[in-house]
Amino acid sequence: MLSALLNAFAITSVGADPVNALVQAIGGRSMCVVLDNLEQVIDSADVVVRLREACPELRILATSRIALGVPGEVVVRLSPLQLADDADGIEESSLRRLDAVRLFLDRAARVDGVMPLDAGTIRDVHRICRHVDGLPLGIELAAARTRLLSPQQILAQLDHSFALVASGSLDRPERHRSLTDVIAWSYELLDERGRHGFRVASLFVGACDTEDFRRVAKMSLDEAVHVLHVLAANSLVVHEHDMGGSGRWRMLGTIAAFGRDRLAEVPSGPAVRSRFAECMVDHAVASNTYVARDTGAEQRFILERANVHAAFDWAIEHAPERAADIFIGMDRYLHTRGSMFEGDELGRRLHALIETVELPQRSLVLGLAGRMAHYRGDDERSSLWIQQALELAVSSGQRHAELRILVWYVERLRMVGDTRTAMEYAESAVKLATELGDEWHLGLARSQLGFALSDLEDPDRGRVHFTDAEQLFRELGDAFWVENVVANRLIADLFDTLDASYIDELAQCEARIAQLECWTYAAHVESYRLRGLLEVGNFEDAATCATALIPRVRETGEAMLLMFTLACASVAYMEVDRAGEARECAHQSLELAVESAATMFVEYSLGMLACAMHDAEDPRAAWVASFIDMKSLDGIYQLDRHVMRKLVDVTEEPVDPAGTDEASGRLAQLRHIATEVTATDA
Repeated sequence: MLSALLNAFAITSVGADPVNALVQAIGGRSMCVVLDNLEQVIDSADVVVRLREACPELRILATSRIALGVPGEVVVRLSPLQLADDADGIEESSLRRLDAVRLFLDRAARVDGVMPLDAGTIRDVHRICRHVDGLPLGIELAAARTRLLSPQQILAQLDHSFALVASGSLDRPERHRSLTDVIAWSYELLDERGRHGFRVASLFVGACDTEDFRRVAKMSLDEAVHVLHVLAANSLVVHEHDMGGSGRWRMLGTIAAFGRDRLAEVPSGPAVRSRFAECMVDHAVASNTYVARDTGAEQRFILERANVHAAFDWAIEHAPERAADIFIGMDRYLHTRGSMFEGDELGRRLHALIETVELPQRSLVLGLAGRMAHYRGDDERSSLWIQQALELAVSSGQRHAELRILVWYVERLRMVGDTRTAMEYAESAVKLATELGDEWHLGLARSQLGFALSDLEDPDRGRVHFTDAEQLFRELGDAFWVENVVANRLIADLFDTLDASYIDELAQCEARIAQLECWTYAAHVESYRLRGLLEVGNFEDAATCATALIPRVRETGEAMLLMFTLACASVAYMEVDRAGEARECAHQSLELAVESAATMFVEYSLGMLACAMHDAEDPRAAWVASFIDMKSLDGIYQLDRHVMRKLVDVTEEPVDPAGTDEASGRLAQLRHIATEVTATDA
């Protein structure tokens, strides 16, 4: 740096003190000196100090990935360029004004000024910018590729490889010709301990806390704090404050990708990844504690959810037993805050390796995967896997696993309408939980037994079990399961009596569940309130409820719940003369059901669609044409009584929309079922 300054001021004679020669040249003049990439010569900071002290009118603008730490220094940290959190919900014109998108479009125009700029292209450009974390160099390198590739093609390659931006313009300094070179330059400045910490930090998707980093890095707390601060000083991680006040350390995705590549090159890589997986197993297990003494465990799991999934992805290939522990540990989260589709995907992947998983994890994986399959709508797979799980647990004497699977099985049996068998298994679960002294599962079993008895028109006995279950969970201090039992009791009472007062109580229960931040289950409860409003004929409130609920359900990612909500919304809208919205919701519901390949849900949605199209011209053509492709009509028995009554009206006049005997036969069968159920109800 010193020689560069001497050259800039054309100083040829420096004497014994080159810095003094610079001071003499600058004197009292007011000027600004720019020093670029000063992290490469950070030891020259003493030169900056002497110049500032001797030349009061001198201002120095230094770019560096490391703060100089000199008196009077004002640090301005440069963040990545602006991006949208949710580009899909933003107008194209607003996306164009984002700094990152503007830079890409400007650089692309210099390369090839004919790139189409429709709405789809702009959204692809925004996705490209997000892939490179809004880093200007990454954006410029990606934009340079528009000479040969469209934004959509660039995006497709970035999805699979970081190498697309691994080379750039030759007119840049060598270390700035690619993002890889930029990151490597900073990486090489670290000592070996710092490089190890960098590689460890790269495993965490998004962010980590100091304790998890310490554990995976196998460092003392003091050493971990020091290394993290060194990484932050080198602009390789950023410290963010969280609600707890302790903070988390975040690494940009582009930097993390480089770190994971370096981790794969060192002998310690597998051991580091194994410790990372063990750490995430502990988070999953802690969040699923049967007695919720650690009230922060669930909140911590939400913070670590992306890291848990990353650990599962590695474990599924290298340590299936750890993947099994993660999956089983996620049971409570999937029920309260997650998505059953999320759980079904994990269960499918793990089931392919089921023979490598030891007992009792194997039976629990089978049982939980079967439970997730049911919520996905795959009843055949669900039944097979849960039965296999139960047989395996019984034959191997794994009684605690047997109890857990029994509770899942009762839930599934109830949902498919096999209520009497559900009651028998629930009674077995109550007996086994009592023998094992497992109060938590005893509470679950009693709640399911209460539901089954209510379905079997024995509500008084059902309420006894609901009350016992609620009291157990209050004693255990598990606020969520207290509200879960209350919600189940209210739902059972509502559909047994059709007393509208239970609808108001259900709304209060849903609000308490939402306060616990169990968003997925809160949406489930609200969907039952919507169904209750339909049952009692309060269609105005049902339509209002549906309008507010649909976006909430979309956020949960629960496709089956969304299908059900849209189907109920279609009936509510039809009843309040909002026919266009009714048909749209019914069609969306049907599309979701068909995508899921869930016969029961398709039939349910078709029934709703029939009602929503009741007043339309030729109302039966669309849904009957689809309906005749269904192999079974069993799902129709699950329809609401209000919908059943409407189906009688819809099907009472002869119609043959498809012009085939099969269509007429199906229609007659549907009319018979609807009439039979409504007659029984009357």
